[in-house]
Amino acid sequence: MPVTIGISIIPIINIGDLLIVMNRLKAIGFTMEQANMMYGQLTGMAGPIINIPMAMALSMALAIVPAVASASAAGDKELLSKNIGLGFRTAMIVGVPTSLGLILLAEPIMLLLYPMEKESAIYASGSLAFLAAGVIFLCVAQTMAGILQGLGRPGTAVFTLGVSFLVKIIFTWILTGVETLNIEGAALGSSLAFFTVGILNYYMVKRISGFAFEWRVSAVKPIISGIAMFIAAGIFYNVFDGIIGNAPSVLLAVLLGA
Repeated sequence: MPVTIGISIIPIINIGDLLIVMNRLKAIGFTMEQANMMYGQLTGMAGPIINIPMAMALSMALAIVPAVASASAAGDKELLSKNIGLGFRTAMIVGVPTSLGLILLAEPIMLLLYPMEKESAIYASGSLAFLAAGVIFLCVAQTMAGILQGLGRPGTAVFTLGVSFLVKIIFTWILTGVETLNIEGAALGSSLAFFTVGILNYYMVKRISGFAFEWRVSAVKPIISGIAMFIAAGIFYNVFDGIIGNAPSVLLAVLLGA
């Protein structure tokens, strides 16, 4: 069951794009050919990059299930709190730098990965940046889904995913219909869905377990570190891009950020 929950977050959210995006793009004046091209830039170029942090978060969720289940079954509240705190902290440590890094280097990363499709890569970078904004919450959502499974409440994670899908449908319909956003509206709709499922899963874990999250260690420190990384990597890339080129600048900026 936890595998299904973990894997299903992005594919289920993406069903909203399949149902809505093409019709909304045509409704605001784009031709079928243009709409197909834009949809491909979202789902075929920007979207797959988000699967990398998703896979990392899924691994964390799967690893934490037996530990949480064992502590919960034994009634060991101290061990349960320790495992929940570790899961949340790890999700933030992965999610914060990944999210900020992809926002910062969205266009350079797209140009690095698709050097032969420069125009499409540049256009798709906007969608990547919007998707990246939700990565923090996606990591939290998947980790908390694993914890809910360990607590014996997998149905709760399914319910929160259903609510987030509804959010995706509503906001993708609205935002994709905004001419200045168009396909980027669908990416923003996905991030709002990630935000929704992340917050709901966090709240449900807190409510069911009674665990008090340590914000200073688990959230404040990763966010401060992420901002420092963002600044350092941004300065490095902007200084060296014109000297050594995009590809080596991106790779070195990522290493420096790490």
